[in-house]
Amino acid sequence: MAEYTYARAKNADGSWNAPRNPLHSSGHDVKLSDEISTAIPGLGFNIRTAGTVLKIVTDRDLTTGEETTLDTTVADHKSVTPVTSIELCREKKMKRLKEDTRGYIESHYSPPDQRTLMHMDFVARNNGLTNREALIESAWTWIDSVITYFYTLRDAVEAALDEASVNAVMPDFTPYNGTDPLVTIEGARAILD
Repeated sequence: MAEYTYARAKNADGSWNAPRNPLHSSGHDVKLSDEISTAIPGLGFNIRTAGTVLKIVTDRDLTTGEETTLDTTVADHKSVTPVTSIELCREKKMKRLKEDTRGYIESHYSPPDQRTLMHMDFVARNNGLTNREALIESAWTWIDSVITYFYTLRDAVEAALDEASVNAVMPDFTPYNGTDPLVTIEGARAILD
């Protein structure tokens, strides 16, 4: 096993490329992976990024010729795959939407309350407390509806063709305020059947 380290490519605005989901077809790691596989067939490797560093960890030491090919492939990749401003805008918007959605859900059901309700739901199901289970399930249904709304927003961001359209996607959680079943731990504990 060997490790080869390079500087990561910068965006046009000087920021560092964000690591991409390797399963997403437009991700830089996928493109670079394909380019390396084509340049050095049969090579097993992983691509890792951290801050300003790009590391390629191979399953074996490379020959001098292969190392030169890898260097050239990475250099060519960095010169032809800049992240566009709309991609950066989408990434920033998605990060913000995730934070807003998580914050909204947690303002109604904190993570500790969610864990407690999950445990209470399990116990209610195992002990045949159908009314307690139904009450707790209503909270999960509500949380699921908010998450479904998040995915609608995500789809709108992905479909946007320019930065103005991306920035126009704004969450409005107010319709969900009225549908929250307001499940509390104390309220669920009070139901004994």
